[in-house]
Amino acid sequence: MLSRKELIERMGVGAAVLMVGPLCSEPENEHEHGHGGPHEHSGSGLAGIAGDTASIGKECLSHCIDQLAKGDKTMTDCAHSVRDMITACTALSSFAAANSEYLKSYLPVCKKICADCREECLKHAKHHAICKSCADACERCLDAMKAA
Repeated sequence: MLSRKELIERMGVGAAVLMVGPLCSEPENEHEHGHGGPHEHSGSGLAGIAGDTASIGKECLSHCIDQLAKGDKTMTDCAHSVRDMITACTALSSFAAANSEYLKSYLPVCKKICADCREECLKHAKHHAICKSCADACERCLDAMKAA
């Protein structure tokens, strides 16, 4: 079993990797992502919605880590589920943007991960606004996946 310090250290490293990763793979042509560069999402279409969901998830994960650092162990499961959701939605955004042949077979996995994250975040939604935002983002992404 990990100590609280080890958990926080590992989650911090994981969050840093998730936040820095997209910076390492920016496209050469900024028009591939609209007028605002690589971090702007259209908000419509599966790729944009999944990217937006991952971005909100990063904020939620950061909040979870802050709460864990303060000793709030109730955020542990939320941090784990949002970490998985960020990974899943980042991949989903890439598959959808590329119109990948693997998109349809990936959707069931991503739906499960987003649904689990939504449920976990809803447990904290009354006390943490970012958890409510993350749950809402997961719901929007689930709706977009149903339409895909």
